[in-house]
Amino acid sequence: METKYLKTKRLTLKKMTMRDLDDFIEYKGDPNYYEFQPGSPMTSQKCKEKLENIIERYNNKDKPFLMWGIYFNNKLIGTISINGYNDICKSCSLAYGINKKFQRQGFAFEVSSYIIDFIFRTTDINRIDLAVWDGNIASQNLANKLGFIQEGVERQARVKNDKFFDVYHYGLLREDWENLKNKNSIISTK
Repeated sequence: METKYLKTKRLTLKKMTMRDLDDFIEYKGDPNYYEFQPGSPMTSQKCKEKLENIIERYNNKDKPFLMWGIYFNNKLIGTISINGYNDICKSCSLAYGINKKFQRQGFAFEVSSYIIDFIFRTTDINRIDLAVWDGNIASQNLANKLGFIQEGVERQARVKNDKFFDVYHYGLLREDWENLKNKNSIISTK
């Protein structure tokens, strides 16, 4: 699998380039973006280094790197990635982040449902994992809307500003996704 150019109703998913640096700085430098993310706002220089690293990882043919930039009207508004691919267990993890200015507009649902369907249509993956910080109600609701089942809690597994957070672990099986798509017309994969 590779990071291919993909298109949803409103969004374009593709490899990021250095032309995206200003948009990358805009959301990675925003303190509000890190409310439920590890780390802290990045300086412009750190953003440049991070984006260069991402682009370098795209070019590593020996180790696939599955991260898409999420574009709305040609503006980079976030990323979505497939991580932790396990060929033996036929599983992977999903991670996403959206610029705070573009949250609560249905973009996370649109891109996540598309990528989930893409994974199940194009691979033999049977299970997708998702981790959500305690307090991130929007992502908890999104996980439920996408058919993920909460399977466990990692107690006080993250720390931010000297406060500990639990992490909720969710799982979605191929059969769960197919059942949800058959029952629910709001899941659009086009």
